[in-house]
Amino acid sequence: MTNLTPPPPPRPGTETPSSPRAASHRPAAGARGFRLRALPRRALPALFPVALSIRAVALLTFCAGAVLLISAAFPGVAGRLALLREYLPLPAVEGAHLLSVSAGVALLALARGIAGRVRGAYRLALPLLLAGALFTFLKGLDYEEALFLLGVAALLHLQRGRFDRHSYPLFSRRSLLWGAAAIAGLTVYAALTFRLNGTHFLRPLAAAVIGFLGLLGWAWFRLPRPPLSPPAADELDAARRLIRAHGGNRFAHILFSGDKYLFHGGDGEALIQYAPVRGSLVALGDPLGDAEEFPGLVLEFRDFADRYGLNSVFYEVSERHLHLYHDAGLALFKLGEAARVPVAGFTLAGRRHGSLRSSVNRARGEGARFELWQPPFAESAWAELERVSRAWLAGRHGHEQGFSLGRFERGYLELGPVAVVSVAGRIAAFASLGCDYGGREALAFDLMRLSPDAPPGVMELLLVELLGVAGQRGYRYLDLGVAPLSGVGRNRFARRGERMARLLYEYGNQFYAYQGLRRFKQKFDPIWEGVYLAYPPLAPLPGLLLDVSALIAGGYRRVLLRRS
Repeated sequence: MTNLTPPPPPRPGTETPSSPRAASHRPAAGARGFRLRALPRRALPALFPVALSIRAVALLTFCAGAVLLISAAFPGVAGRLALLREYLPLPAVEGAHLLSVSAGVALLALARGIAGRVRGAYRLALPLLLAGALFTFLKGLDYEEALFLLGVAALLHLQRGRFDRHSYPLFSRRSLLWGAAAIAGLTVYAALTFRLNGTHFLRPLAAAVIGFLGLLGWAWFRLPRPPLSPPAADELDAARRLIRAHGGNRFAHILFSGDKYLFHGGDGEALIQYAPVRGSLVALGDPLGDAEEFPGLVLEFRDFADRYGLNSVFYEVSERHLHLYHDAGLALFKLGEAARVPVAGFTLAGRRHGSLRSSVNRARGEGARFELWQPPFAESAWAELERVSRAWLAGRHGHEQGFSLGRFERGYLELGPVAVVSVAGRIAAFASLGCDYGGREALAFDLMRLSPDAPPGVMELLLVELLGVAGQRGYRYLDLGVAPLSGVGRNRFARRGERMARLLYEYGNQFYAYQGLRRFKQKFDPIWEGVYLAYPPLAPLPGLLLDVSALIAGGYRRVLLRRS
């Protein structure tokens, strides 16, 4: 009789390399083929106490450093010192004293890495605790302090499996707070040493400064950074084939602008475009490629950022994929609404589009003419496009932006067609279009410039003609882009941050034409779809928004000192 009972599953830790479970957990280095870390099933209920225990050990490490410094600042017990000098020469005792000071300062600084679960910090803190226990004993037979340091070392060793990160950002808010605490401890030690030892404080203070600078050098040179490298030409070609096979989104074409990195999933059938800024890796839009790979890819990207103590942030993600970010444990903040104009049935006839029809007719009455230029472009065409672009920049920000916005760069613009409206033989406005990647969802543009001397209605004419182009190519929508803060915080139950953003939308139009941009796009009677920022719940939202703004503008100075 045939036995139909299935074989028992393998015990944890006994899977063969060929088993599916073992293969799914096999890590790989770098952004390509990165594998998600997995915790044993029994470890999941203990995640919260583990986080608390790591923070407790970090505080104990800081306290161990403080104990070493306080013990070194105060004179030793006379009886113990007399007994010690019978067995050790004075230079050895003084050397142990100075080394205990250096170890104490180093432990103050290393507490940040312990709190961040950094493997390198653990490997350095454990021998320093043991050495500190030895030094404090040799300098004055201070067995109480030595026992405390040995206890902290034992607790730290028990948590050794939790130190799975490679590094942490040096200039994050948390790093600055820990650094301030370490400097405060060093200052208190210097004051105590001067008060209790008079003029004999210089050598201990020099040892403390050497220990602090040594840890700074270790953090600067030894903590690894994420392995980031700009995509090579063959990688961009592979990304182009991937997008053509599965379709793109509104940010598919800007992937080829050259200012972002690519993160590939384990199977290589999906990717995320992103850029680093301060303590975050900021992804642009939703993933690209095979939609079935998106959930795992988002988790892999989060895990990749977390290994280096960085925030994983997704900028301008769409409503249709919000579940990906919710399931990955990210919080959501509404940035605004994107306008998508249905191509089928669009007409200028009727009362609803009366204002738009008047603007278009006025531009045509001024002799405006629409053309769709295909690359490569003649030198005379480039001169005209550059003239309009420079004039537009001079009247606004004075510099190119990036990340989510296209730049006026010849190599990038020649990847796709350019829609142009000319008046009397001179370009009045133009917009660059994305390549045809096989999808027929929405036609999008990422660079639009208007000449200051263009007659009224030119921009409306350009977009109406683009609606015709989208219809001829079989697209369902024309994507007009995002109206920032539109539809944000409109009711009293909205989150506090979004209600504050609503105030900026209503009363901050002297800084940015929030309502004017919304009214302009509303002329085309679009469908409005929300776009969101997905971010770690504990990350400070104002700081993340400032980081993204600096990423787009090209630096914090351009954001904070922006000309009106």
